Amino acid sequence: MGLFLRTSADSPAAPADPVGRARGTAACSRSGRHVVADTHWRARTGHWYLLAAGSRAVTRIDVGGDVTARANGRTLAVRAARDARTRVTARLDTGASLEPVGDGAGR
Repeated sequence: MGLFLRTSADSPAAPADPVGRARGTAACSRSGRHVVADTHWRARTGHWYLLAAGSRAVTRIDVGGDVTARANGRTLAVRAARDARTRVTARLDTGASLEPVGDGAGR
C-alpha cells in the first residue's frame, strides 16, 4: 500500500510524491480502513511544514516532539523545520489511537 501527496500547486499531470508505504498490512483493506500519514513539505515561500492527514474515522491529529500541535478533524498543517523530529498520532471516532503509516519522509 502506498500513500501519495499532491498539492494544489502541482500540475495535474505531474506524478504525486510518495509519503508512506506499508507492506503486509490490511490498513486500506475492508478489514482495516483506518490510516494516518505525515510528511514534511516545502511551500513556494521556502517555509517547511509538517502535513498530516487521516482516513474518515480520524477525529483528531496530535503532533509531539520538536513541534507540538493538535487539530480536530482529519488534516493538520503546522510550520516545522525540514529536520524537525516529530511524532504523529491520531484519535479515531471509537476513541482508539492510531500510529502513522510509513516513515513520513515525504518531500
